[in-house]
Amino acid sequence: MEIYIIVCKLRSKHVYESFCESVKALSDAWWHCGEPTWLIRSSLKPQQIKTKLAPHMQSDEQLLILACKDTAVWDGFDDVSAMWLKTAFRQASARRSGRQSPNYAAE
Repeated sequence: MEIYIIVCKLRSKHVYESFCESVKALSDAWWHCGEPTWLIRSSLKPQQIKTKLAPHMQSDEQLLILACKDTAVWDGFDDVSAMWLKTAFRQASARRSGRQSPNYAAE
């Protein structure tokens, strides 16, 4: 499992809902943390994510998918958002390393 940042620039409102539903379906955990930005936890590779999202985009729209690895830092998020980040990164790190009880925490 990896954490991915997905940034999209969708120009058409009519594909927005189908794009959002597709992003949610790609993962076991997702967070729509800003209008163009999603964080997801998924076992898919970046190219697989792109392939699944492409049908929900028009040719003039943009998509960026970044894999987050072991380090993350954040500030200014509310408690619910910070807990999502901490939990998602902890679980992704544990699954990558095969640990049962991860000691990873990003704060």
